[in-house]
Parts: sequence; C-alpha cells; structure tokens
Amino acid sequence: MVICDPRGYWETLLERWRGRLPLPDARVAEERAERAERLARALLADGDEDAALEQAVAMLTQRARARLLRRGVYPASRPELPAQLREIGAGALADTLERALGRHPSAAAALAAVTTSATHAG
Repeated sequence: MVICDPRGYWETLLERWRGRLPLPDARVAEERAERAERLARALLADGDEDAALEQAVAMLTQRARARLLRRGVYPASRPELPAQLREIGAGALADTLERALGRHPSAAAALAAVTTSATHAG
C-alpha cells in the first residue's frame, strides 16, 4: 500500500514487477538446514537439549522453505509455514515443524523425523 505517490511512480513500479520477482534459491535453504542439523546432533550428543531443539527448529524451518521454494511458493513467516506446507501436500513436514515450534517434541524426535522420506521428499 503506497500512502503518498502523486506521480504514480511506486504504483507503476509495483505493477511492472508484480509476479516477476525471483524466488530465493532452495539450495541455500537446504545448505542451511544441513548445517543446523549437524549442529543440532552435536549439541544433542553433548547433552544440551534446549540448544539442540533450537537448531532442530532452524533445520525444519529451512527444509520447509526449501520445499516451498521448489514448488514455486514464497515462504511466509515461520508460524505460517505449516499451513503453506499442507497446501502443497507436505503434511508430514508441516506436522513435525508445528510440533517443534510448540516445543512438544524432544530435539531427538525432531531430528529423527528428518530421516523419513516424507520429510525429505521434494
């Protein structure tokens, strides 16, 4: 929403680019997910459950973003990702992320979920 645009510059610019903005690279999100997963596993091995869960949430968030980007969907905010994932048929990842965001699973459970084919499917 443009508040003051007497010459129509911003409206013209917005209209010109509508639907043409490139999506971020899904590979970058996957790389971030892999780093977060490695760190989460190391933290879990060291006994730091809270820090491991934080990294597991980061990993799941990046996997969700990668999945959405591959389907041509621009990822919304973290709390909105589960609904977006369900819209593209990625219910298992949506459920895992939702549980992790609610702090219901342990870090080990969140990490175990990524080994399932439903979580990694493209």
